[in-house]
Order: sequence, then C-alpha cells, then structure tokens
Amino acid sequence: MTKFAGPSYYYGPDGEAKIFHDSDEVPAGWLDDPKKHKAKPEVVQKPEDVLGMTKAEIVAALNEGGIAFQKNASAKTLHDLLRASVITALTEAGTEFDPQADTKALYGLLTPPE
Repeated sequence: MTKFAGPSYYYGPDGEAKIFHDSDEVPAGWLDDPKKHKAKPEVVQKPEDVLGMTKAEIVAALNEGGIAFQKNASAKTLHDLLRASVITALTEAGTEFDPQADTKALYGLLTPPE
C-alpha cells in the first residue's frame, strides 16, 4: 500500500467507502480505487434449485397429466405451466392447499385418475 498522510478515500471489498487520514488506519483489503476490487462471481442456481423440480420431473408430470407443451420450452416456462395446471386441478377438485407451497408439494396432492 502506498503511504500517505492526509485525507484519502479508500474502498472496501463490499463497496463501502471511507476517508482515512493515515495509511496505517486503512484496513486490510481496502483499496484506493473501487475498480481494483475484482467482481464477485455471480452464483448461478440450477433450475431445480429455484423451481424445486428438475426439467425431466416437470416434463414427466406434464406428460402424466396429458398437458400439451412445447418440447423446446425452458424449465421455467414448463414449471409455470405445470403449476398453473396443478392449481387449477386442485381448485376444481375442491382440495385445500397452501398457495405458497412449492409445485412439487402441490403436485403430490393430486391423486391419479382411476
């Protein structure tokens, strides 16, 4: 770190900024230019972590229910279609359910046709 005396801005790793009057006051990891901090890698979640089901599980459920869908649709689109269909089926059957429950749990409430 460059030694300095007098007020100078330094930037923390989480975007915070503070004026320091002496270089000995600057905490480890703080830099004199916010651009010198490397960007933190974005955490990319798998669709099943977000949706609660894998795309294969969603496709299987749609096929089981006889619900038409586009084969090239995204997992999110298929999930939304399945969720809407499950909620409609539960409502029409008069089954009580928690609308905040994940789709896999709601799907589990359906009884297959006999």
